Amino acid sequence: MSIKQVFDSIRAESGTNKKMEVLKLHSDLENLSKVLYNTYSNRVKYHIKQIPNYSTSGSNLPISWALEKLEDISNREVTGNEAIDYLSYILSSVSSEDAHVIERIIEKDAKIGMARTNINKIFPNLIETTPYQGAQSFSEKRAREILSEGQAWSQVKMDGRYCNAIIQEGQAFLESRSGEPTVIIGATILDELSNWEDCVLNGELTIDGVDRNTSNGIINSIISISKKIQEDEDYSKDIKQIQDTANEHWARGRKHISRVLCRHWNWRQPNGRLKP
Repeated sequence: MSIKQVFDSIRAESGTNKKMEVLKLHSDLENLSKVLYNTYSNRVKYHIKQIPNYSTSGSNLPISWALEKLEDISNREVTGNEAIDYLSYILSSVSSEDAHVIERIIEKDAKIGMARTNINKIFPNLIETTPYQGAQSFSEKRAREILSEGQAWSQVKMDGRYCNAIIQEGQAFLESRSGEPTVIIGATILDELSNWEDCVLNGELTIDGVDRNTSNGIINSIISISKKIQEDEDYSKDIKQIQDTANEHWARGRKHISRVLCRHWNWRQPNGRLKP
C-alpha cells in the first residue's frame, strides 16, 4: 500500500479512534513516519506558498528520493524562484500518488483529519511539542508549600514576547510557544547563546529600558521583517508602515504607536487577543 492510499483510508474514517487504528495498522510502512514528521513538524519549513505546475510523466523515482531532495529546500540550499523550479522538478520525477503526498508535505497538512497529538500516540515523540512554563498569581499559601519542599528561587515576569532558545552543537535557534521558528536576523543574542553548552532556555524577549508595550511592538516588527528577508519577500512596505505610523502618532507616544501597528498587522496573543 502506498502512503497516499494510507492517507485516503484514514481520511475515509469519521472517528478519531478509527483513524488511529488505520494509522497503527500501517505504521511500519516505509517512509510514512518521515512524511508525517516533515508535514507536521514546525521545525521543517519549505517557504513555498503555492504548488508550481508540474507533470508526472517523468521517471517515477521513489518517494525516498523526493524526501531527500526536499531537504535542499528546507535547509535553504535553494531559495526563491530556484526553489520553486526545484520543487516542480521533484514533483515531476515521482508518481502521481507520491506527488500528491509531496504536495501535502509542502502545504503542511496531510488532510487526514488527525492532530499531532494523535499521530504521536502511534509514533511516540515523532513530532516535537514545545513545553511551556507559565506564571501564576502570587499566593502566600502556595509559596509556603513550595518552600516547605526545599529551596526555591523567583524572577520577575517581564511580559515580553515568549521565546524558547535551543542551543545545540554551537548553534542557537529561537522558537515561539507553538514551536514556530522565531527569526531575528543578525541578533547579537544568537552569537552569545551559541557559546553555551547544549541546553534549552525558556524566557521572554524584551528590550532593556523600553516599556513592555513598545518593546513587544518593536520585537514583533523585527521578527516580521526578518521572516520576509529569509523568504526573499519585499519588506519595504513594512518599513514604510512603521515610519508612517510613527510620524502620524508621534505625539501620543511609543505605546500608542505599538498598539496601532499590532492592530494593523493583526498580531495576536495565544488567547486570540490583539497584542498590546
